[in-house]
Amino acid sequence: MKRVLSRILVIVALLGGTAIAFEAPAYATESQCGSTSVCLWGEDDYSGCFRGMSTTKVDDYATIRWASPCTARIDNGANSVKNEGTSCSVRLYDGVNQSGSFILFNRELDGANFRDPYLANGGGTGSSSGQNWQDRISSHLFC
Repeated sequence: MKRVLSRILVIVALLGGTAIAFEAPAYATESQCGSTSVCLWGEDDYSGCFRGMSTTKVDDYATIRWASPCTARIDNGANSVKNEGTSCSVRLYDGVNQSGSFILFNRELDGANFRDPYLANGGGTGSSSGQNWQDRISSHLFC
């Protein structure tokens, strides 16, 4: 009986190790966007490289890198966005220093238009809503 139980435990341990070995890279998920932040992902559906920023404004995304393990700059690299800001909406601009066209995302607390898993589909509101915003964002400003 001990021998059978021992073999079962070994099999369970091996299966557990296999599940971990084949797990996808742990970049980020939508749930990892922290309160008070605007979060960007490098891929659709809140996947790939990730960066959350609670700073009221960032003038030039060319100075900001994705969170580890990614090392590239986030400028013109976002494909998904979520606003977890608690006090106001966020404007995402296609130019540095909050210039050019923008799209706006409400706070999550507002219950609508606070995220977009696929920026190519024209989500958000603002001067350029309805346009493809994939790989286009260069700065932001919380209102």
